[in-house]
Amino acid sequence: FFHLTAHQQNDFRTEFEQILIMDSLQRRIRIKILLDRALQFYMLRLEHPPFGNAINSHLTEALTRFNSPENIREGVPALLRLSNFSHAQLCRVMKKSLNVTPQQYVVTLRMNLAMELIQDSEIELETIVAHVGYASASHFNMIFTNRFGMTPAQARRKMRMKTI
Repeated sequence: FFHLTAHQQNDFRTEFEQILIMDSLQRRIRIKILLDRALQFYMLRLEHPPFGNAINSHLTEALTRFNSPENIREGVPALLRLSNFSHAQLCRVMKKSLNVTPQQYVVTLRMNLAMELIQDSEIELETIVAHVGYASASHFNMIFTNRFGMTPAQARRKMRMKTI
């Protein structure tokens, strides 16, 4: 693993071992989530940041603090608040450092959180939609389906069938 603490490496190993015993569709979804997390860790620890250490460390700190359900639910406004960047500056720094826009970053974290909640809890889907920051269930369903290739309800049914 690259630039990860021993604890983070252990977390990834454990999750990967759990993935190996899943069926193929569930495995594909969990691997996608795991790779997104790994890429996020890597991008936050670039050895040669394109903006120099001051701005990159400021962005890294903001993104680290952003990674809570409350901030993910709030979305880009939380990123702006935590980074103290203007919207334009945040867009430039994230695009240059991570090759994603703030909105793309937020959507990735929201979808990963939603998938975890769908698979690991019995929380109503409507509650999950609101919990991850979407006002419209249909918009959430469209993004979720595009990202994972199945609706949230199908993901939950698939997980339930797996545990029976």
